[in-house]
Amino acid sequence: MRSSYKILLLLPLLSILCKKPDLPTPTASDILSVNVVENNVPADNYSYALITAAVDNAIVDTTNTVTFTTDLGQFSTGGTTYTTTFDLQGVQGVASAYLKATSPQTAHIKVTVGVNYSQSVTVLFTPSWPDTLYINTVASATNALSTRVDIMVQLYKAEGLITPGLLVNMSATDSAGKTIGSFTNIKPSDTSGGATGQFWLQDTTYTGFVNIQAKLSETNNKVLQTVNKILYVKQ
Repeated sequence: MRSSYKILLLLPLLSILCKKPDLPTPTASDILSVNVVENNVPADNYSYALITAAVDNAIVDTTNTVTFTTDLGQFSTGGTTYTTTFDLQGVQGVASAYLKATSPQTAHIKVTVGVNYSQSVTVLFTPSWPDTLYINTVASATNALSTRVDIMVQLYKAEGLITPGLLVNMSATDSAGKTIGSFTNIKPSDTSGGATGQFWLQDTTYTGFVNIQAKLSETNNKVLQTVNKILYVKQ
C-alpha cells in the first residue's frame, strides 16, 4: 500500500516537471523586419525609393504573402498598394517594393504579413531640382522709360519632373559689370518648369548690352546659373 501511495504522490510532481514551458507569443518585430534601403529620393515621378521586408522562416511557415501600402506616391506597379511574395528558400524570406512620388513630402509605408503582423516605415521625398537653366527673352529693346521686357527662365531636367514653386533669383548688369535696372512681377516656377519676371532698365541714356542672369540655389549648396543678353538701343 505504501508503494502505491508514493506513486500517487509522485504522479502530479512528474506531470509538472515534464510539462513544456510556455513559449512567448512572437511579436510583429519577431516576425518581420522592414528597411528603407534608398531614402531621400527626389520627388520627380521617376526616381524610386527601395523598401525591403524580411520574414523569419522559422516562425512564419504558413504564408509567403506580403502587402505594402502607402499614403503618398505610387509603387512601380501603379497604385498605393503592392502585394508580392517572399522568397522562402533561405533562413529569411525577402521581398522588395519600389515607390516614387511627385510631391516632396514624407510617405508612410505599412508592410503586412498574414493577418496580424505589420511594421511601418517612412520615406522622405525631397524637392526635384533641375539639371540646368535657360533664359528666354527678346534680342533687343529700346531704352524708353516705358519699356518692360518679359523674362522667362526655363528649368530643365533630363529625366523626371521638376518640383514647382522654385524661386529663381534674377539680376542684371551693364557692359561694365555694374548692376543696372530692376525686376518686377517675379513668379516662381510652374508645373512646366517656367519661372517668369519683367526687367525694367530705368535708364534712358544707356545703350548697349545688358546681361540678364538667373540663379537657383539648391538646399545642398549646389548653384545653377545662366546668362543671356539684351541689346538696348536709343528709342
